[in-house]
Amino acid sequence: MERERTNWDMAKIGTDIKDLFFAEDVKDEKVIIDGKNKTTLRYFPWLFLPIALFNMVSQAVSQAGDAFWLSCLIIIYLIVLGLIGSMTDVIKRCQNATRALYLIEAPALLASILTGTVLDHHNVTMTFMVFLLAMPILILDIPWHVVLYQGFWSIVFIIFAKIFKNSEIFYVDLIHCVICYLCANLSTLIVLRSRLESISNYSKLLIANQTDEMTGLYNDTYFFYEAEKFLSQEHLYGQAYLFHYDFRGMRYFNKNCGFEDGDALLVEFAKCLKKVYPNDLVSRFGEDHFAVLCRNKDLESHRRLRAMMDQYFMDHYGKHLCYNEKNKNAQGLRIQLHCGVCKVTEDLDIMTICDHARIACHHIKEDSVDEIREYDHELSDQADTESYVLNNIDKAVENHYLKVYYQPVVRAMTGKLCSQEALSRWDDPELGFLAPYRFIPILEEHKQIYKVDLYAIEQVLKDFQTKEEAGIQFNTGIDQPFSL
Repeated sequence: MERERTNWDMAKIGTDIKDLFFAEDVKDEKVIIDGKNKTTLRYFPWLFLPIALFNMVSQAVSQAGDAFWLSCLIIIYLIVLGLIGSMTDVIKRCQNATRALYLIEAPALLASILTGTVLDHHNVTMTFMVFLLAMPILILDIPWHVVLYQGFWSIVFIIFAKIFKNSEIFYVDLIHCVICYLCANLSTLIVLRSRLESISNYSKLLIANQTDEMTGLYNDTYFFYEAEKFLSQEHLYGQAYLFHYDFRGMRYFNKNCGFEDGDALLVEFAKCLKKVYPNDLVSRFGEDHFAVLCRNKDLESHRRLRAMMDQYFMDHYGKHLCYNEKNKNAQGLRIQLHCGVCKVTEDLDIMTICDHARIACHHIKEDSVDEIREYDHELSDQADTESYVLNNIDKAVENHYLKVYYQPVVRAMTGKLCSQEALSRWDDPELGFLAPYRFIPILEEHKQIYKVDLYAIEQVLKDFQTKEEAGIQFNTGIDQPFSL
């Protein structure tokens, strides 16, 4: 039992070391890592300045003239770097702080090796050893990059020491270098791993707040945040377009094919979006609503996306994607992919643009042969009317802007009045007379039509009461009274 536990522990340690030194997934956190290396880049010269000063003093005492002057140059180099990092925004604008950190350390490491071997070959070198030990603590990067970097400079030091030092001092330096290299790797294993794990966990938390759990696309909140940067940094206002995608008939599809197939469809659509729009912003807004912020009006990409999804349906269900009442012979599923498009302009915020694209998508009729529509002035007027109707229906009821008109119904056989139909009209003080087609469908769609129905019933009953009090007979010359 103890042997099994030991074997398991050793295997786990081996796996941990392998995962650490060859962990490519750390690249996913490169933005955070680069930000931390920018901080190191700013303070690196001041951290190593005391070490360089100590080295210079020791060489002055040992009267190693050339090594002393090279140490002076290292000190000047570090001071200049420190002043540049403190007084300008060069570091802020640095695109790859990790690479810059390697490059800036290189002259200091080379000079340290030269002063301790070529120029001063009588003393044991300590400055390079300090550099070697501090490397994994200062440079935050993929661990095996740091290990290779340490190994390279260690080999360079050993070669120079072997060439320019006597055997006794060389072997002392070799032992020190090996010990420092092993200690540096140990610090890589402990310190660097701990820091990278914390960054990885933080990044995963950020990603969870930025992406849709099912598809891995940006969620709507993070999409709006990224869209503003995307448009301003690349100066795309007036050129970019927003595509809003919506599956019409998902409820029918889920009912007949199952919710698992419905989720699989959305995941597949997300994959297709990323393939078709690899350099654009892609997002899932929830349910079956997706948005793409494109650099231009790329209708060819839309057609490729449509073809890919059609092929998906053919492979899985043996039917085409689009079902159309005008073409029942197409043998398609009763589900359609509609797309609304809106041009991105600087006078509108991205949320309004998304809403316009959604409105354009929504106004594609189910029996239409078109599957894509761009937001235009006609839709803008419709949207304004829709907004006005929904915001003012309560006011219209309260102030009696709604009117009830009676349309007589005459029996064809007798020519006599048999009933009357109550019709609702809206006489608005701002928009004027609104025909039924301008407000009835809007209220029906948003489940507000009951307000008109209740108002009409109330007005009809009041009219009944008024006529009854006036002594008007409710008959039409036939056996039964007419109905309202």
